[in-house]
Amino acid sequence: MKFYWLLPGLLSLFLLSPIAEAAQLDSWRFDAKRNELHFSTSGNVRPKAQLMFNPTRLVIDLPGTSVGTPLLRQGGIGGIKSIQVAELNNQTTRIVVEIEAGYTLNSQQVKFKPLSGSRWTVELPPLERSERSSDSNSSLLDWLRAEVVLEEIGVTSNGILIRTRGGEPDFVVEPSIFGNYTTIEIKNASISPSISERDVLVNRHGVSRLVASQVQSNGPV
Repeated sequence: MKFYWLLPGLLSLFLLSPIAEAAQLDSWRFDAKRNELHFSTSGNVRPKAQLMFNPTRLVIDLPGTSVGTPLLRQGGIGGIKSIQVAELNNQTTRIVVEIEAGYTLNSQQVKFKPLSGSRWTVELPPLERSERSSDSNSSLLDWLRAEVVLEEIGVTSNGILIRTRGGEPDFVVEPSIFGNYTTIEIKNASISPSISERDVLVNRHGVSRLVASQVQSNGPV
């Protein structure tokens, strides 16, 4: 059984200088009728995507691409709540498609279609109503196969507590490009079905809330 504390103010960030000038995100638009996201860049790019939860959102990263000033487009189109575009860092642009509460999508049915190396269409499947039973079954399978199992999240007088079992956890800490949350990813891990709290109110150490959720990944072949 292992315990990890994330201490406020003790996180070091190491920035690597880019080895090449980043391409620019030239344009993007969402076609609500076709449920498609279109974007083009000034250079070739290979997008990566993952489905995240609480709230449900499709996160598309464009490595080697910059955009400049963050953009925000509110949704109200079908089950899409909002679409946000901003730089994750000086070499990656992130597009976040947030889904309305009560809906989800199958990340395995998200299709990336390259029109060229710099022009892409992302086809989104029809949105589905969230079903807790299917989520629970999927979580159980993930838990059985996982190398690391998350058993508890919480807060102590020293900082944020993350308790795991199994192998040595590989943490990736990623602040939000919009500044309102930080993602702590544990690679090759799953959430224990017996975890008592996945949504914890904190209001300490500069943190208001902790939410644990499973991530589904997908991307172009």
